[in-house]
Amino acid sequence: MTLVATGDSIAARRLVIPADPAARALFDLVRGADVAFTNLEIVLSDRIGPPSDQMNLSADAEVAHDLRGLGFDIVGIANNHTWNYGPVGIRRTVAALRHAGLAHAGAGRNLHEARRPAFFETPKGRVALVAAASTFAAGQQATDQRADAPGRPGLNPQRYETTYVVDPPAMEHLRRVAERTGLDKARRRMIERGTASESKRDELSMLGATFREGADFAVTSVPHAGDLADNLRWIRDARRFADLVLVSMHCHEVEGEKGMPPRFLIEFARACIDAGADAFIGHGPHALRGLEIHAGKPIFYSLGNFFYQAEFATQLPGDNYVSREMQQMTMAEFHDHFTDADTKGPPVDRANWESVLPLCTFEDGRLTRLEVLPLTLGFGSPLPRRGSPRLASGALAREILASFRDLSTPFGTGLDLRADRAVVALP
Repeated sequence: MTLVATGDSIAARRLVIPADPAARALFDLVRGADVAFTNLEIVLSDRIGPPSDQMNLSADAEVAHDLRGLGFDIVGIANNHTWNYGPVGIRRTVAALRHAGLAHAGAGRNLHEARRPAFFETPKGRVALVAAASTFAAGQQATDQRADAPGRPGLNPQRYETTYVVDPPAMEHLRRVAERTGLDKARRRMIERGTASESKRDELSMLGATFREGADFAVTSVPHAGDLADNLRWIRDARRFADLVLVSMHCHEVEGEKGMPPRFLIEFARACIDAGADAFIGHGPHALRGLEIHAGKPIFYSLGNFFYQAEFATQLPGDNYVSREMQQMTMAEFHDHFTDADTKGPPVDRANWESVLPLCTFEDGRLTRLEVLPLTLGFGSPLPRRGSPRLASGALAREILASFRDLSTPFGTGLDLRADRAVVALP
């Protein structure tokens, strides 16, 4: 069975394959795979429903049919844009995907629906997908259904807990700040009311953060234990019913050096493989992260962008226009204001516009071959011609592959760079 996987698809306009031979060659690969996955980071709500107070991304429901026509079979819908148009947006997105014949996982009417796997039938076997997200605003995660109350629609959460380690002088200063500003008294009142718990002796909770005293400064994170147990339970369940199990994870969070995944993501990804996943597909930071082969299975910590068309949003909620003058702007004028006429932000961040496409071959549940092809989304191109992928070639291809190799080196992954692709050394 062959698997093609991509990162984020922010498909804000109708999707067609350009006449460019490099684009046609790319989608021939997508269509030729037994199963093709992408993360749909946009709501297919036709802009119907109350928008949330963040940058809203919504497209026509027909985009689902476009994705199916391009060759995609199964999509993740757990990400920080899942809630852009509230429960209405989730319902309409799910309906559009079902109508197009796209299997999907990661959001639903309650937590059970959001957590459970989706299944896709292929002539060579059954594929399962569990999709989760760590990046979302409070209240956007789905909640449990009860006998006496409905669950909340939303995404499948995989939260995390971060601890900031500081040296003794810094901890003493933080304790003084908490005491002198009244933050310590406010927290004591919350503990008395039962809305907060006591901190450990060497820890301090303040302003939503946990600080721990240590020899030096550091940041560490771990997966939320409850979410981890629940997601692993569904992965083990999917393992029983599918020949190939995929896990999708949307994670914007950064920690430590640029390009490295946070520690909770590494721990979560490895736990997913140990629980029975055949491939872990990360996305979210809109840039590449490295590849790890864990227990013989691939962990892609981020595959970056595949479609990157946020600039083609046709409308935004009023919260995004922070002044009266901005309220009168057209979308083109708003874009120029936001990017200072394409001189800052995403248009000048090359990492947003370069990615890779992995081609995975599995035989009897074992990964037997893994190739990685370089992609470009048109960095530096005029607005109408950027945001859609094509195979990179020449010097650009070599640069993208070399960058991906460097990101993967800390995980002990070896890549043999060829002219137009890299072949991953498998154990």
